[in-house]
Amino acid sequence: MGPPRACSGGAHSGRWLGQDWAPFTCYLNRYTRSSLRRCAAERPLRIGLYGDSIMRGIYFDLAELLTGTKQDRGWAKRHAGAGKGKRLSVSNGGVSVSWAWWTLNDTVPQAAAAATDSVRKVPQPLSPSNWSLSDRDSVVLFGSAAHDMRYRTLRSYEQALRRLAAALRAAQPVRARLFWLLGAANHIYDDSFDCAGGETNPMHRMSFHRAMLFSAVGAEALRGVAAPLDMWGPTSNQAAHASKIHYDALYVPQDDGVVSRGVANLLINAGCNPRTVPARELQ
Repeated sequence: MGPPRACSGGAHSGRWLGQDWAPFTCYLNRYTRSSLRRCAAERPLRIGLYGDSIMRGIYFDLAELLTGTKQDRGWAKRHAGAGKGKRLSVSNGGVSVSWAWWTLNDTVPQAAAAATDSVRKVPQPLSPSNWSLSDRDSVVLFGSAAHDMRYRTLRSYEQALRRLAAALRAAQPVRARLFWLLGAANHIYDDSFDCAGGETNPMHRMSFHRAMLFSAVGAEALRGVAAPLDMWGPTSNQAAHASKIHYDALYVPQDDGVVSRGVANLLINAGCNPRTVPARELQ
């Protein structure tokens, strides 16, 4: 065996070493604000995130790394989300990070979505044409972790993903690096819990094995369209922390969002290692 190589993708089997997610077959660099700027030294790095509250949490992990300051996550939860039309962005030294609310609900007819989401506002569709797909300096991560998985069948979820994959294939030219966020086990892993949403207090919960099934379907449907960024592995490894309730910070305050920060670091490595590490040293 030769020397270890740096990870160039975002889906590797691994384990937690303390608060660091460590893949088995390659290593992750620990990016800082200064090394992020070095990643953008020759050409800018634009990270676009499209998703729900899980993706918003990853945005804040990246924003705090990029700026060195704590972000007001509570404000964003109140003002940036489904039906609110808010977007968040930050930039520093040639690196920019943005987030916009998007779920797979956007890929189905609005009338059908309204039939099951009559109480909650349905976000306006955000088509792939808004994702800077033609920008070679962009890294685009998209994924909807909760809504269709909570309220729809596996078949309808797969059909929505197939439509999305077709739209992405039809979007030309695609120069950005695309990543699909493999579903997190961000609900509940106790199979005795029913998958249901209340009108006044919808719960971000489902059985652990159901979440695993939806994650596998997402990986298959987007195969060949977008590279996977694995949030399932790091989350399921933290099942004791991820159970019973959903947190934007993923998953428990005392650990300061260890899973979310680990996934944010995966994304940075997938985006920056091919720029900063010689090809012969990449896995």
